[in-house]
Amino acid sequence: MKIKINKREMEINEAPSIFDAIIMSEEPYREDCVIAVVIKEEIETREFLLETSAGKFPITIDEYFLPMWMKFYKDIRVSCGWRSKGVITFGPMDLSSLKLKARRGMCKYERGDLFLSFGGFDARNAYLCISRMEHEGIYGAPEKYERIGTFGLHEFAGKLGEEDSILSIYPIGSIQEETTLLMPEEAKKVPVKDNECIVTHISTNLFQGAPNCVEHFLSIGDTFEVKHNAYTFISNERSRRDMKEENTVYRTKGAITVRNDGSRAGAVYIYTEDALPAKSHSVVGKVVNGIELAENADIGDKILIKGDVKSLSVVGKTNKEAIDYLTLQGIRHIIVEDEDDDAIIVEQRPKLTMEVKSLGSVVTLAMDPTDICYIEIWDKDAPMSASYFRRAADMTSGVGKLVVSAINRDRMILYSPIIKRTPLPFEKIQSKIEGGIIGVTNSKRRDSGVIGVRFTASDTYGPTGEHLMATNIIGKVKRGRESLKKRNVGDIVYLVEDV
Repeated sequence: MKIKINKREMEINEAPSIFDAIIMSEEPYREDCVIAVVIKEEIETREFLLETSAGKFPITIDEYFLPMWMKFYKDIRVSCGWRSKGVITFGPMDLSSLKLKARRGMCKYERGDLFLSFGGFDARNAYLCISRMEHEGIYGAPEKYERIGTFGLHEFAGKLGEEDSILSIYPIGSIQEETTLLMPEEAKKVPVKDNECIVTHISTNLFQGAPNCVEHFLSIGDTFEVKHNAYTFISNERSRRDMKEENTVYRTKGAITVRNDGSRAGAVYIYTEDALPAKSHSVVGKVVNGIELAENADIGDKILIKGDVKSLSVVGKTNKEAIDYLTLQGIRHIIVEDEDDDAIIVEQRPKLTMEVKSLGSVVTLAMDPTDICYIEIWDKDAPMSASYFRRAADMTSGVGKLVVSAINRDRMILYSPIIKRTPLPFEKIQSKIEGGIIGVTNSKRRDSGVIGVRFTASDTYGPTGEHLMATNIIGKVKRGRESLKKRNVGDIVYLVEDV
């Protein structure tokens, strides 16, 4: 039996399960991601497209002649036979296998009628004819089938000349598609069928014109979890406020966009129907295979994503990991500062994957792990404050940095050189905090947006030195608190999310 898995066509002798066929194909899949099983069935249609050297034209076959037509239409590839005021013909072709007899009398035709002519009343010398005007003639048309259909755009029949040919004829809308989504575990119990198409992932092609939003798209990894499902798209939830407006072009079916503005900024969309351009949507790429997964996915489903571009951000990796990874991608790696294999990369230039790909090289800055502050951020408890903190620290791949502006025995105050402080609502207020807690001053005080780390426990003051009611608690230092106490004003503090 013949099957297709993603773009790979296979022929298998057995009838294993769908899961077995995926394993045999060595195509990528994930146990927690859905796969699509597509069955395409050709259904009977009377509508066909006549492809000629002068263009494509729709034709409709009369219902009573359709069974006969289906026996030979695929083999019609002929040149113009002759052209007159009343008719243009294409042939000859041998239709003797149809066992039809020629009519020797006169036939009357309307403009746009489609009919067969047997030259010399012999089916071995048959022509496909299009009537150009109302007329009568003796054409040797088959008995009972004097007319076989209509040429849809009969006003264009005059475009066809003696130099033209019929290149092919194919049905319009004759394929009925039925798609079922399964988890790999379920696919182990379902036998594979002949001519099935199995889709295990979405393949993407990413665009150069949206480098910042492409970077954000790559940050979701290889799994897309559906959080919203609408008629024209599916989308995930990936909140980020600092997105840029890039490549806001027409969104065709299969377009991948990143929302760059509004309450859902940072969400990634995959379009299942065309949509007009919107300034709030940066088009980062397109689906080149596997759109069936997006068309049929439901809320909560996970889809495996495989792209033509891999993330070239190595921030957060060790030098050894980055060297191995970048070498595989054909990227030259230049290390500055700590060159030890176990040193952690905290910055890179260029920062964006598309820029690194274009340049072919990247420069990285690495630090001794003991000089890095490992933190935990409580997004669910204080979402707006946590989002502000991430933007302030310019968190990339879980790594960010802030500058020390003040320090004493009880606390450290940090500031961001890249964003302005902002009023923050009350979130995660506590009556007592322990050492190592990270907080942000809220709008109860004029200095809303100040970031601090508390070294000692307190039931009165927060990490920024304000009363606890004026402080939103956003996380804690898990490792590296002692190294923080050794810092001086003006020092850069590198922060790594310890998840």
